[in-house]
Amino acid sequence: MTRLASLAVLVALSALLATASDAALAPHAQRLLAEPTAWGRGTLAALSPVQTGVTAARSAGDILAVYYDPSDALAFRVSLVAPIGITDGRAYFEENGYRVAVLLEEGEGGVSTLPAPLRGSAPFAYSRALVLDGGGASIADARSGRGATRLAGDRAAAHLDRGWMAAAIVPGAQAPSRALVICYSPQGVELDRILVPLGAQLLP
Repeated sequence: MTRLASLAVLVALSALLATASDAALAPHAQRLLAEPTAWGRGTLAALSPVQTGVTAARSAGDILAVYYDPSDALAFRVSLVAPIGITDGRAYFEENGYRVAVLLEEGEGGVSTLPAPLRGSAPFAYSRALVLDGGGASIADARSGRGATRLAGDRAAAHLDRGWMAAAIVPGAQAPSRALVICYSPQGVELDRILVPLGAQLLP
């Protein structure tokens, strides 16, 4: 086999082994991860009350709203009250290593135990856990028990200076019906949580 032919075989094998999560995002999904205005009114899935009388560090993990757009990939956006300090400009979300978990109910066969370092149970059995952080996002199949897989860089975005984070994942076998969204610290302390129904518009 010639050197050129060998190279062609390697390229073909690489294409076959590429997972769906590596596939290029559709233009609309790309805009969702880049522009807050790309999320229309109909994508707003839930609003959370703003916590009052709390520290700036706590406000950094206070969930303000959750958006959901399944038109291409399953795209989720989580808006936070103040991941960057309002008065001092400190990056509290990243300094404290906060993360946001989006636990998805997708048909039958999930688990209810919250992923580590969280403790306790979810109000439903979830099949996948999407976790967003200041550097990107990861996805884990809760049913298989395998470790989380880091999403490709173009499938997650953290616009913490503008108060939001987003990620786009490959759809599962069934459309998600609910999500439990939790912001938490590396020690497993919950800063906020919200139960989000999916598939029904909050606003027309």
